[in-house]
Amino acid sequence: MPHELIRHRGNNRVLRRMNAEVLKLQGGFTLIELLVVIAIIAILAGMLLPALSRAKAAASRIQCMQNTRQLSLSVQLYGDDHQDFFPRSQHSSFAYHQAPWEITVRPYLSLSSLTSSSGMEALHRGVFKCPKIKKSSQWSYGLNVYFELEATDDYRGRPQTWRKQSQLPHSSETIILGEVEDSADHIMAHFWDQGMPVTIDRNRHGKDDLSLYGYADGHVSSLEFEVTYGTRDRPADQWHPQGVR
Repeated sequence: MPHELIRHRGNNRVLRRMNAEVLKLQGGFTLIELLVVIAIIAILAGMLLPALSRAKAAASRIQCMQNTRQLSLSVQLYGDDHQDFFPRSQHSSFAYHQAPWEITVRPYLSLSSLTSSSGMEALHRGVFKCPKIKKSSQWSYGLNVYFELEATDDYRGRPQTWRKQSQLPHSSETIILGEVEDSADHIMAHFWDQGMPVTIDRNRHGKDDLSLYGYADGHVSSLEFEVTYGTRDRPADQWHPQGVR
């Protein structure tokens, strides 16, 4: 009997120790362990968030580039069906009793014609909308006005005009549309020679001065603005159909 009592007490002692260990494990993290876990999470977040941000920006740029390419090709297709003429923007379309380019190219984008119920809001969605633009009414892309100028307008090279695509001497080096930072569906590039403000959105995809440009042959390039419209030391002009200033 004494031996059984001693054995019983010894077993109770072992059980108490085991229970204490179990309770310690069930008690959760210590403060130091919790701080270590939080620090690890913060480090991982600091490593992942910039990568996710860059991935999101890259996806937006790719989508915007696809939009620019589709719109450039739609302008070409419009010319194929309209005696080689370029569509007009709001700069001159209403004066000539024509619909602006964002409406006339819709059939070539597999988009239905606008109705009174759809309204102008449809022009700021889908392929017409860069993912980086947050304002619902802001234009993302503008048509180069050079292709709708008349001989009586004030521009370098008048009275020659370039209303038809076949009149362009270098279609692969001539921009037909770009990213705009204002509320217009066109780009008044012919006024830049006169010192007027440039309305190209240069920082839409980051602070690298790169913008997307659609060319008359259908290709798209991501370039610094100075490459498309140069300085006195580098007098390029890819907006003017004749090129160099």
